[in-house]
Amino acid sequence: MKNLPIKGPSRWEHRIGDWPSRDPIEEEGGVNLYQMLANAPVNHFDPFGTLMFRVEKTQYRKDLGVSPTSAIPTDTPMIDRDDVIGLTTMEWTIKSRCKCANDGKFYLFSTIVRMHAVVHYRPSYPSKAEEAFVKHGEQDHVGDIKWWGRNEGKMVAQTQETKQERMPFDDKESCESAANAAMQDALRPSAGMEMILSKIHYDYPGGPHEWPPSRGK
Repeated sequence: MKNLPIKGPSRWEHRIGDWPSRDPIEEEGGVNLYQMLANAPVNHFDPFGTLMFRVEKTQYRKDLGVSPTSAIPTDTPMIDRDDVIGLTTMEWTIKSRCKCANDGKFYLFSTIVRMHAVVHYRPSYPSKAEEAFVKHGEQDHVGDIKWWGRNEGKMVAQTQETKQERMPFDDKESCESAANAAMQDALRPSAGMEMILSKIHYDYPGGPHEWPPSRGK
């Protein structure tokens, strides 16, 4: 095939949205080895065929008040007050894969990041109106998290993967462990800032997320 845009180690046929050759990350990118971005380019990011950054479905849990929750993975607990009636957090999983090169060293070959928002409710509320208020309001934070994932988050991940793939390691386990940790460290500051900005935007005294709502709003 000629005149196909190059995407890292492979070429992508944009007219059909598929790779003409097998996906470089193989089954890690899905069971269809010739598919590009799972046919959902809004929610997935894979510019060079070796990074898959997925924004997945929001999860809902009635666990607020049962155990402290942090805003982003590995962060310290931030919620331990009885007056918090709803909380949205961010979670992700990172899976890196390394391969041995001609020099006998192991290098990062592919990375998959799956992230999603998690809305935490209390097991019960004094009224249906309060519960509905919480469920509606937390969607504002969900929107901010999804925006981060589809924009800044995926760019941070791509930058980190490009940096990490140049680093040699003596064995596969050390290579993959270091890549996972480095990606986590790269994502946390950006994700944490997004959570802070979302909180500032909505969760201020007298703001749209204060219960009971102020009259006239």
